[in-house]
Order: sequence, then C-alpha cells, then structure tokens
Amino acid sequence: QGRTLVGTVLRRRRLSPLAWSAILAIALPTLVGAIYYGLVATNQYASDVRFSIRGNDTSSADLFSGLSGMLGTSKSLQDSYLISNYLASREVVEDVERKVPLRAMYTKPSIDYLSRLESDAPIDELVEYWQDMVTVSVDETSNTVLVEIRAFSAEDAKAIGTALVEASESLLNRISDRAREDAMRTSVAMSKETEKRVLAAREAFRQFRDQQGNLDPVKTAESMLGMVSSLTQAKLLLEQDLATRRSSQGPNSPVVINLQTKLKTIEDQIRDFRSQVTEFGRTDQTTISAQMARAEALRLEQEYAEKTHASSLAAVDMARTEADRSRLFIIPFVRPAAAEEYRYPDRPLSILTVFLASAALWAIGTLLV
Repeated sequence: QGRTLVGTVLRRRRLSPLAWSAILAIALPTLVGAIYYGLVATNQYASDVRFSIRGNDTSSADLFSGLSGMLGTSKSLQDSYLISNYLASREVVEDVERKVPLRAMYTKPSIDYLSRLESDAPIDELVEYWQDMVTVSVDETSNTVLVEIRAFSAEDAKAIGTALVEASESLLNRISDRAREDAMRTSVAMSKETEKRVLAAREAFRQFRDQQGNLDPVKTAESMLGMVSSLTQAKLLLEQDLATRRSSQGPNSPVVINLQTKLKTIEDQIRDFRSQVTEFGRTDQTTISAQMARAEALRLEQEYAEKTHASSLAAVDMARTEADRSRLFIIPFVRPAAAEEYRYPDRPLSILTVFLASAALWAIGTLLV
C-alpha cells in the first residue's frame, strides 16, 4: 500500500504536456531575454536633433501658397519631407561617413554581437543598420524634422548628429544652388543674345556711315536745306533787281545780261542741292532722304536692341534676387549633445516585451493545436 501511495503522488506531480510547452515557449525565452538584456546587451546612447527649414523670403504668402498650406502641401512641409527621406537614404550614410568614422563606431569589439555591425558589411547592410539606429519623423504642425541618433557612446552619438546636420545643410545648399543656376541660366543666355544684337546693330550703323561717308544724314540735309533757303532768298532779290533793270535799262543792257547769268547760276545751285536731298525717280540710294531713311531704320534697330538688352540685364538682376530670396537653410533649435545616461535598451520593458510576445505565441499555438 505504501508503494502504491508513493507512485500516486509522483504521478500527480508529473507535469502535463501543456505545462512543458509553457515552460519551453514562455519561461525559456523570457529567461534568455532577461540574461541578454540584463547582462549582455550594450548600452546605447541617444542624441536628439530638432531643426526646421526656412528661407530668406519672409513676405506674406499668396493665395495659392495659403491654399497649399491648408491642404498640407506647403513648400516648407515638402522640404521637411525631402530632408527626412534624405536622412534615411544611402546618400546620407556616404555623406556622414566622409565626416566621421561611422563604420568604426558601430563595429567596436566592445559592442555585443547582436547589436554590432559586421566589420566587412557591405554598404547595403550599413544603410539598413543606419535606418535602425537613426529615427526620423516630421511634425506637420510646426514643419519640424525630429531626429534621434543612437550609438554605443555618448560622444559618438553627438558626432554623428553633428555630421548629420552638416550633411543636411549641404544638401539644401546643393538644392538652392541648382535652383539658382536653373533660374539664372535662361536670363543670362537671353542677356548674351541681346548683347550680340546690340553689337550687331552698332556695327551695321557704323558700316553704313563708312559706306556713305556721312556721319549724320539728318544734319547734312538740314545744312543743305538751309543753303537752299538762303539761295532762294538771294534768287528773289535778284529777280526783283533784274525786273527793275529791265524796265529802266532795257533787256539787252550788260547789267541785265549779267544779272540773268547770276540768276541762272543760283537756280542751278538750288536744283543741285535739292537733287542731293531728294529727287523723284532715283533708285541709287545716294540722296540724303534715302540715307536718312536707312539711318533712321538702323538707329531704331539699335535703340530697340539696347532697350531689350537693358531689360534682359534687369531680368538677370531680378532672377538673382529671387534666387537669393528663395535660398533654403536649416535652423537647428535642438543641437546634438552628449547624453549623460544611456537610453536604450529599456531593460524591464524589453524583458516584459519578450514575455508577452512568447505568451501570445504560446497561446495562439495552443489554440491551434
């Protein structure tokens, strides 16, 4: 009877398969998690960075920009998301690695195996590791970029944060410079074309003057017309004198004949001057009126080219001013700093997470079985 009683007790104390499964699925992972997070996991220090993106243009926004802001697509918010995408890309890893020994910081032998980056890891694994160690978010209310950088020493986290801010500023400078070059390229090209047009117009006017041997056809015409006017007045006086002499001395008087000769000379001179200024039926472009028309056309072409060139130069200045006004820059109001205490891992929370996850998986597996 005693042996039967002992066997009964032992059978009652034997664990059921369900209990063994709970031990294996819950207790054992929790114990391993407690050992890892309590004794093995390396402390991780965090450095926070907060910055906003602003431009030189502080004028009031127009209706379109205001509507875009209400719809959540304002220019500053777009720039914030652009920077956030950059901070999670391969390019930022390469830019930061040029400033600090990023790979060496994450491959120290003092870092535990599960948290350490392999020393011969390719760039793709380094980017994935970076995305785990750097958390980026955007506060749409204030258009602020929030960045948390984790490393295994406080100084490393601060150095990486400083390099990250510098890389972001360099990216914005490249974007602003590219926008400035694009805005300036068209206006500068137009100014060069208008400058060529001005030089061509001036050269055409100079060649015309050299060909005609007349620096100012307008003044030449005015001078000739003035001479014609003087000769006309002299002709009128001579005709009056001639009429008087004819009535008093007769038509065959030597004085009358001499006056007639002078009158004919004056009339020939008037006719010659008038033919030089303008004459109907001539097509050789040698008259002063033809020269005046050509000179006026060349002068108008030159004035138009000079005004167009002046407008293009003003457009260049305006494009340069607008490009400078639209330049973007980062305003970090929370700069990277060396932490005094580690932030990760949160050991009690990590162990509790392992326990809850194991319990949830065990419960689901038990229900399925």
